[in-house]
Amino acid sequence: MYLQPVSFGIGEGAIVFNMVLNGEGSAVHATGKIQVKHVALQRVMQSLKPFQGSGSFGGEADIDATGNSLAALMANGNGDVRLSMAGGELSSELTDHAGLEVGRA
Repeated sequence: MYLQPVSFGIGEGAIVFNMVLNGEGSAVHATGKIQVKHVALQRVMQSLKPFQGSGSFGGEADIDATGNSLAALMANGNGDVRLSMAGGELSSELTDHAGLEVGRA
């Protein structure tokens, strides 16, 4: 099954999925790319209280996973994630809590 493209708007930004789901084996094999385009960080942070942020972010993720449920796909997945942020700031509590190594300018 091809999901190309599946797009969700978030404010002025978007999340776009291009996925291939292959169910021929005993488990589903999912491959694809997720793109995040110009999503306002403040809108995302509203649901993650007490963390704060401003600006916008974007990026891409390449996914390769196998499983029979979303939990199994996430547990058995491989891939790469690339994110960038422009014109804002991110709560240091969030980066510390997530264990992210983020360069500070």
